[in-house]
Amino acid sequence: MTDINSMLFDPELGSVSFTVERTVYKRNRAETTLISQATTTAIGVIHPAAVEEIQPKPGEDIHEEYIAVYTNYTLSAGESFGRSFTAPDRIRWNGNTYRVTKARNWPQFHYCQALAILVHETETSAV
Repeated sequence: MTDINSMLFDPELGSVSFTVERTVYKRNRAETTLISQATTTAIGVIHPAAVEEIQPKPGEDIHEEYIAVYTNYTLSAGESFGRSFTAPDRIRWNGNTYRVTKARNWPQFHYCQALAILVHETETSAV
C-alpha cells in the first residue's frame, strides 16, 4: 500500500503547519445551539488551487481565493448527523482563514485532499 505521508511532511514540497477549527451544532426546532468547538494543529502541503479544481457553490465566485490542501488530517466540508451537524472546517494559515468547500478523504492511504475558500472578515459563522 502506498504511503504518501513522507511527501506531506517534506518541507521541500511545501509542507507547513496550519490550524483546523471544527464546530459542532445541535438543531432543536427553530434553534441552533453550539455544542463544541475544537482547534487542532495539522501538517500538510498547501498550494493555490488550480482553476480546474474550482467548482463554486451558489454565492461563491471562481475569482475568490481558493487553496488546495493535502494532509493526513481528515478535513470536512460539514456533515449532518440528524439533530447535530458540523460546520465546514476552517483552516487558519498564513494569516488568513479559509472555509473547506470540498474534502476527499482516502483513509486507506491516510490522506485527505481539500479545497478551501478565503473567508472575508465580514463573513460570519456558517450557521
